Amino acid sequence: MRVSVAFISSLNACCEAMDFLGVVLLCLSGFLVLAVGVGGDVIELDDRFLQAKDQGHWLVEFYAPWCGHCQKLTPIWADVGSKMRQKHPHIQVGKLDGTRYSNIMDQFEVRGFPTIKYISGEKVYTHRGGRTTKDIMDFAIRAHGPAVRSMNKAIEYKQALKERKVFYLLVTGEQDEETELGKLYSKVAEGKILESFYFKGPNEVLPKDMRLEAKDLPTLMVFKDKRHYRYEEDGVTEESLTKWIVDEKFQAFPLIENNNINYLALLDKFLVLALVNPSIDNFKTHPHYLMKDTIRRVALEQRDRFHKKFQFGFMETPDIANDITLSRLETPGILVVDPKTYLYYVYEDDAVEVTEESLARFLEDVAIGAIEAHGGNGWFRKIYRVIYEVVNSLVALWTANPILTTGLLVVPSFLIIFICYSIWSADPYDEDNLPPDSEDEAEDGDSQQDADEEKKVTELDDASRHIKSE
Repeated sequence: MRVSVAFISSLNACCEAMDFLGVVLLCLSGFLVLAVGVGGDVIELDDRFLQAKDQGHWLVEFYAPWCGHCQKLTPIWADVGSKMRQKHPHIQVGKLDGTRYSNIMDQFEVRGFPTIKYISGEKVYTHRGGRTTKDIMDFAIRAHGPAVRSMNKAIEYKQALKERKVFYLLVTGEQDEETELGKLYSKVAEGKILESFYFKGPNEVLPKDMRLEAKDLPTLMVFKDKRHYRYEEDGVTEESLTKWIVDEKFQAFPLIENNNINYLALLDKFLVLALVNPSIDNFKTHPHYLMKDTIRRVALEQRDRFHKKFQFGFMETPDIANDITLSRLETPGILVVDPKTYLYYVYEDDAVEVTEESLARFLEDVAIGAIEAHGGNGWFRKIYRVIYEVVNSLVALWTANPILTTGLLVVPSFLIIFICYSIWSADPYDEDNLPPDSEDEAEDGDSQQDADEEKKVTELDDASRHIKSE
């Protein structure tokens, strides 16, 4: 009996402990479900984020449930959350419904959806690049820092070549002494932390056939297009270094889209745009591909001739080019744009038949102003641009949702027409012909009554005098 009581007491104690543990696990699981949400690796945030932002590093998407672009980003964002958790677990990925927490929107100056930001305490960066998984992850990695990363092994150099389209490397000597170039490099990299990847490492990380002599160290190099170029200014200044880094941050012939066109426009160069169809890379003998390949070869092989004045690129949709020219362009085509003046030059010959020599002559004529320019930024052009953009927006809205567009346009239009018709068809009036109001009618009635009574009195007086006279 004593054993049974002890057993029962122990069992009760175990049950109480299990109950307590169950409550803890239930609360914890509830918290995790609340925090992690459907995506598993993406945390659904609320207004408590204002306190949580100081406790870690966050990559956050501000979204709206009704936003079509946000819905397209949903699977990409889930993929970002999964891969960041695997490769960079120190950066937490979250999303916040901006329509519910407008105070957080205001604090982080979010003006549209979706908006992607890296937030760590008081450090806040906004992503303005592409919306692929790699683009977003690269943004988070750059924003997290440091601005200049160490590269100490040859395998790290090979990894950078594999993963980065463009990166900079400051090659140092064995002593790695702080030099003027190193100081300026760190300063410029800090100011342009979101624009590229910056590394610093010894000469030994490079392949043997690329290693530099000790007298040439330190040297700054940029790696892109399976090639490398050195910073070779006579005097190292912050201005010249900044200009060189900006000039070299794009590949020789990149894909140009909405997310990078504005950065390309800041290069102070002519933009050479090849307008092609997106699928031509699958057909190496197609005339469109041959045109694209010709322009690529000019950009790479004649770099010394054109790099200072021209930035080459290709577009797989003519929408951006149409917005520049305010017209409808056909593909394939070749267009040169001056971002400063909005002037553009069209390659008038058959673009499919372009050769390296004919394209080079065309670009040289553009550079010296020997070809007639179109467009510009005058007042007439600005007004026409506004009209063009309004019409384009309406057409795009109609294409996406014709029923909604009809409702938005037809109903207000009928209302405006009705108001205008009512105003136009109203009868004009003259103040002199206004109908009398009730008070005027009463006064007129009293006056008429007094006049009648006075007339009767006069008639009686006349009758009395007539009788007396008889």
